[in-house]
Amino acid sequence: MVNDLVSIIIVTYNGKSHLEKCLESLSKIKYQNLEIIIIDNHSTDGSLEFIQTKYPDIKTINLDDNYGFAEP
Repeated sequence: MVNDLVSIIIVTYNGKSHLEKCLESLSKIKYQNLEIIIIDNHSTDGSLEFIQTKYPDIKTINLDDNYGFAEP
């Protein structure tokens, strides 16, 4: 049986204080074909650097401005 790829996408803005707990929780998922993508809305609290240093396998997208969850 082939597992389909499952993507978990997290949009964040200055959410560093919440990311570690969230990512630790997600790391407990046992699904074999899983990717986590963080979309950072131009945070200024070191969120992106924290993710890239502590969780280098997580894909990150760094936006050039805070577009929120859905740009109008």
